[in-house]
Formats: sequence, C-alpha cells, structure tokens
Amino acid sequence: MASARTTDPVSSHVAGQDAANFATIHYTEILRLLEQYPNQTAQELATHSNLDRYQIGRRLKELEKRGQINRVAIRTCTVGNRIATTWELKA
Repeated sequence: MASARTTDPVSSHVAGQDAANFATIHYTEILRLLEQYPNQTAQELATHSNLDRYQIGRRLKELEKRGQINRVAIRTCTVGNRIATTWELKA
C-alpha cells in the first residue's frame, strides 16, 4: 500500500494506515474464501462474503502479485453470466 508523504498532514497518514488495515482484513477474508471455495470468480466469492465483487477483484490481483494465489481458468461466471477469471490458493 502506498503511504502518505512526510510532508502530508496527519489526516493523510491516518487514512493511509486505515487503508492498509482494510487491505489486511480483506486479504485474510479472501484467502479464507479461496480455501473454502476454490476455482471461483470474484463475483461468486462475493456471494459468500460481506465484501463486494469490486473489493474482491482488487485484492485478488494484489494477492496474485504477492504470489499467494493463482489464476485458474476463464469461464462463464455462474452469478454474473459473463466470462470471468477463476482463482485458487497457490499450492
């Protein structure tokens, strides 16, 4: 996560820390979801979570960059009826 610059006001530092905390909570939730529901799309995962598909989608890409998950396949999502990527925990 990007943090505030040293010249930014205190409120920016607090907001940056809040964003980092939310990201950590989201990562934990998404990793738990993928353990329970592997090979799901972001929208399918959202049906099992309080996170929406956009929050999940953003974090999935971040988790992939961190090397914690893999893209599995592209198929029609059972929720959105559109082509979407499925994800799994990295073995």
